[in-house]
Amino acid sequence: FQIAKRNRDITGTTFIMEIYRYDSRWVKEMEITKDPDSGQFIETYTEKEIVDWDDVYSMWRPNHEFYIDPSALHIKYAKDMFWREVLHINEFRRLYSKRRGFKDINKVLAGGQHDDFNQFDVPRDIQGTNDVEVLHYYNRATDDYDVLANGVLVREGPIPYPHKELPITVQYCYKDPQRFYGIGIPKIVEQESAEITTHANLRLDYQKRAIQKMFFIDDTADIDEFQMVPRAHGIIPVNTGGRPINQVVAPLEYSDVKVSDYKDTELMYESIRRKTGIDERIQGNQVGGTATEAAILKEATMKRIQAQ
Repeated sequence: FQIAKRNRDITGTTFIMEIYRYDSRWVKEMEITKDPDSGQFIETYTEKEIVDWDDVYSMWRPNHEFYIDPSALHIKYAKDMFWREVLHINEFRRLYSKRRGFKDINKVLAGGQHDDFNQFDVPRDIQGTNDVEVLHYYNRATDDYDVLANGVLVREGPIPYPHKELPITVQYCYKDPQRFYGIGIPKIVEQESAEITTHANLRLDYQKRAIQKMFFIDDTADIDEFQMVPRAHGIIPVNTGGRPINQVVAPLEYSDVKVSDYKDTELMYESIRRKTGIDERIQGNQVGGTATEAAILKEATMKRIQAQ
């Protein structure tokens, strides 16, 4: 669930599917026998089916694979949903050929090869490849679970799970009561992050100007402006007319970056800590203080650890 938690913190919403998973594959086991006539060892292979998983299974899937009832504000109020997955044609046949309730698996062709009988356009991400677009449709209101694979209906029937609910759970970072999807940490700290970046860019520009200085030049001095461009081992010939060079050419000096600018940046970081409750500083044991203060320090540390 580490990936799911990370996706929840970034996007604000993450989906975890709760399904019954049966996954098997055929392997070839080697057996060595000795020929009694020649005395040579002979290798023979026997096919055997092994079951990788046959139990309830929870898996994280990316947000873009799910299409939830647009009228729902929470998953428990959603009437139906789509789950879209794209599999290689061989992997699709291996997974679904023996799955209970599925049919016509051999009629499913790879992407880009079924335009003759499919009335819909082939999705761009599978066209001309060996992939199959599998659409799983769940409807808790009518108790339906139908599966469409590249235009072929390979399953039609009721939801096979006893709970008769949509087989996903949704976790939020910050829940928006007016929307189905939540808000992630990047959205919460967007303003402070933009201000920190702006301050950093201004300091960088300031330092560049301090290195590549501008100059005060006597308007009667014979100096080419292109000669004033900084370059390695550059020489600037100047006709001072007998005057000191600092009376003809003088750099425009910039002061150092003020400490208050770094203080503003630190205030932005403090605002981020207050908004998220996550502090990058690991708190040590505090001598004295109340139990409430100790609990707050511990909670801040645990949030930081869990966000990693």
